[in-house]
Amino acid sequence: MIIILTISDNSNWVEAVFFNQKVNVRSIIRNEEIKYMKFFMSKTNICCENIIHYKNYIFFFVKPSLFQKANKYLAQLRYALIGKKILIIKQKRRIIDLIYTFFPNVNIRKLELLIKNNTGDLELLIFIPHFKERGIAVGKAGNYIKIVNEIFEEFIYPVKISCLYLRD
Repeated sequence: MIIILTISDNSNWVEAVFFNQKVNVRSIIRNEEIKYMKFFMSKTNICCENIIHYKNYIFFFVKPSLFQKANKYLAQLRYALIGKKILIIKQKRRIIDLIYTFFPNVNIRKLELLIKNNTGDLELLIFIPHFKERGIAVGKAGNYIKIVNEIFEEFIYPVKISCLYLRD
């Protein structure tokens, strides 16, 4: 049995239980991460709040007030770190805000939370109204959504995230 919870104007209980949870992004700061944090600071003059270096992805977390300023340097950072996928993420505390920051260029129409009754596993369905934007959210060959799922599992909160095309 699967229980489906949909976020809408009438779902205050769902928001209180899952989407408004405060989470901490856990990361492991090793010498390599310190090197990337110093590099980020030298290029942007912004101190990142957190960093996740996972496979060939580097996620720099910055204060929301500094996001626009930091994002102006994204092309320079990517050019300087060829072979790495660089993303700048707003440091957020609520899980729903954090989910939106991992998909900044995507119009998210609806979120649904599935709870598998027999295991208690959670799956978050993100519905996107445009097929092209769904492609952005999933990434080439599904690589981005796989990385986001692995990062959530290991560093944030154990929930499987799926992006679906919402046909009107």
